Amino acid sequence: MVELGEPFLLIDEKTQDSFVGSLSERTIVQTGHGYIDSARLKNSSFGETIQSSTRDNFLLLRPELPDFIEKLRRGPQIITIKDIASISGYCGISPGKIVVEGGGGSGAATIFLANLVGESGKIHTYEIREDFMKLVSDNLLKAGLLGRVDLKNADIYEGIREENVDAIVLDVPEPWRVCAHAKGALKAGGFLACYIPTANQVERLVTEQDSFQNFRVYTVIEYEWQAKAGATRPKNTGLVHTGFICISRKL
Repeated sequence: MVELGEPFLLIDEKTQDSFVGSLSERTIVQTGHGYIDSARLKNSSFGETIQSSTRDNFLLLRPELPDFIEKLRRGPQIITIKDIASISGYCGISPGKIVVEGGGGSGAATIFLANLVGESGKIHTYEIREDFMKLVSDNLLKAGLLGRVDLKNADIYEGIREENVDAIVLDVPEPWRVCAHAKGALKAGGFLACYIPTANQVERLVTEQDSFQNFRVYTVIEYEWQAKAGATRPKNTGLVHTGFICISRKL
């Protein structure tokens, strides 16, 4: 049975539209085919098909990481899964790691990182805007990951409070202003990853990275394919340039 406070995913069997929520006594999911309230959800188990008020069928599932990121409430532009996955891999982010994040935005990267570090790790997120911080908090709560994140309404340009950090991930306009703070906060061998949209920012960043080694810049391009019998080919559109990824290491 779905427990109070537990996240859930509903998929409309007609349209394949999906809805992510967290169960409370007042939960009401409005869909294009009626509504589903907390009474229907509490009396159901994951994997079951339940009916809306208009007797349309919905599959009830336990949501996974991509569901939370796809359905999170958005404010500023997010770091896409293709990019944050690459950053996480090259920075060795795994269970038990301590990560500092500069710029919470809508919380997509925060959710991804919190999922990776597990219950034994911690994400320390600096977000200067209170409205963005509230957005990140709400999205983390829906994903059930709020307890793994220390949200700070603070300016990372002014300093990093943590020490002996495994990795620092920055999604801020002027990451070069964080380099000196990052040097003091990272442990030996720790990684600094910066996500920035323009080549001019990359050039400015590389001139400020004298305290770091193994500086590399790359982009991740994702092309989705249309897969049909007799008509399998790349789709006409794809996620091409979303941002430059700059990774270096404190050695």
